[in-house]
Amino acid sequence: MEYIIIENSIDISKFKNDNFDELSVDIEGDNLCRDGKIYTIQVYSPKSNKFYLFDCTKLSVSEVQSGLDGIFSSYLIKKYFFDCRSDVDALYHQYKIQLNNVIDVQLFEVGFRKCSGIARTNFYSGLYKTLEKYSYEVGISMTELQIKDKISNQFRSKIYDINLNDPDVLKYLAIDVIYLPKLYNLFFRKIGHGNVFRSIQNETDKRTKIWMKPIFKNDRSNAISAI
Repeated sequence: MEYIIIENSIDISKFKNDNFDELSVDIEGDNLCRDGKIYTIQVYSPKSNKFYLFDCTKLSVSEVQSGLDGIFSSYLIKKYFFDCRSDVDALYHQYKIQLNNVIDVQLFEVGFRKCSGIARTNFYSGLYKTLEKYSYEVGISMTELQIKDKISNQFRSKIYDINLNDPDVLKYLAIDVIYLPKLYNLFFRKIGHGNVFRSIQNETDKRTKIWMKPIFKNDRSNAISAI
């Protein structure tokens, strides 16, 4: 996989020249929502096996808009997220970018549990727990899980800056997106196009419109499953 850090308009032009049909996306920030800070936007292209890292501390608002608006708002390009709610709210209110054709893998994980009848389905699982649980199926290594756990703890400490010169930080940021298509394919094979799939579609539609709400609450009440 090729790592590409985007920090100026020339980098953005190269990014837009890629031929996307699907992307995995994640965002890192502090209090990620309309009122917080966005540090990085991670975009992985499965087709070209390229990991693009938008350094929003160096890019202007107009540069981020130029690079991502047309792609993120396109109905022709699938975008995989894992719990898109904070991302949706932050992207719209800070960059006026509205997401379309979103696949929220977190919802499909709940649907997978529901269709399998193997566990309770009244809660959402986080990405780390999901990758850990389905590590064999998607091929993530123990080393990658350890890196994700380590850097997650450092980010949560509020005293650790996102250092893009740290190889483990880059790996952590990539891990958050590169396994989303594999997780989706695993879950969709079990779910199919029935009632659970339609419930997921309805909830995804609500999530992608969450920016319309007058207030965004980024709290534990968001962890109660609606599937």
